[in-house]
Amino acid sequence: MRTTVNIDERLLEDARDVVGVKSPSEVVNLGLAALVREQRRRELIEWVRGGKLGLTPQGLRRLRRPRATDAG
Repeated sequence: MRTTVNIDERLLEDARDVVGVKSPSEVVNLGLAALVREQRRRELIEWVRGGKLGLTPQGLRRLRRPRATDAG
């Protein structure tokens, strides 16, 4: 989609340097993807904290532990 936006040139340049891309479109797309990912992460954290998963923080830690693999 093509659109026109006003972008802070210094911020765009900083973002280009940080992520290592040259195209303004790539920078904007990466930034939007990061924004969406972060918001979804926050929503998931609130969902978990609200008890909607039925798990305690300790239960979540147990789920994150590495599992023994079957050496077969």
